[in-house]
Amino acid sequence: MKIGEFSKLSRISIRMLRHYDEIGLLKPETSDPVNGYRYYSVRQLAITGRIYTLKEMGFGLSEISEILKFYNDREKLGNYLYAQQEKLVKEAEETAYRIHLLETAIGRLGKDDSMEYKTEIRKIPATKVISIETTIPGYRNEDEAWDKMSGRLKGMDSAILEPGYCKTIYRGAQDDGSLKVELQVAVASGTENGDGLKEVPGMECACVSYKGGYDNINDVYDTISKWIEDNGYIVAGESFNIYHKGPYENEIKKESIKEEEYFTEVCFPVKKK
Repeated sequence: MKIGEFSKLSRISIRMLRHYDEIGLLKPETSDPVNGYRYYSVRQLAITGRIYTLKEMGFGLSEISEILKFYNDREKLGNYLYAQQEKLVKEAEETAYRIHLLETAIGRLGKDDSMEYKTEIRKIPATKVISIETTIPGYRNEDEAWDKMSGRLKGMDSAILEPGYCKTIYRGAQDDGSLKVELQVAVASGTENGDGLKEVPGMECACVSYKGGYDNINDVYDTISKWIEDNGYIVAGESFNIYHKGPYENEIKKESIKEEEYFTEVCFPVKKK
């Protein structure tokens, strides 16, 4: 049948059928060498159905072209489908998080609900810690790093861990958008052995302590940065969070802490100008 007839039966526009031909995704059964007319067969409708379904699943045309080569191989087809499912689940989680942020921001519009965060200068004492450095996709994926820390601590006697000190230092973003972080968990001063054991020197920091979840943490950063500028200090190192109570400490102490009970201390090392 001519391309126009095939277009109606396949529910694919003539323009797209020509494009599929050009990229090798779906070539006509035959083509007239004189006038260039494309002719398709009825059995090719099954292929258009597969293409339509795979597009609905979110696959790109280049991916579909590869998948069609192995469409009758259940194992290879399954690998493609499982990988796509994992990708879409992750995208759905990202979308749900963005919707949550939008709902929070919309809920705050027109409300005078700005919170007062008190910045104070505090001397963070020298501490002996177990440390790991790793890379995570972004700030929201910090739990992946704490899973690694849990693995690091499994072989250690829990009695040497100091309570109330779980710390994340942010090393900065990479070219691919990922984030380098260092995680630290304090141990007793007499600890002599442990993978990743090191001494962290004391430092002077501008700190803000606050309770609750992390939706408004940018407001905390704004508060500290303005305070530093207004009070004659400069930033003297990488910022870090100390989690006195929070989801990451759950991984270490195996406690169940609700979001409204989180207690976080945001710290910026500083020195006088």
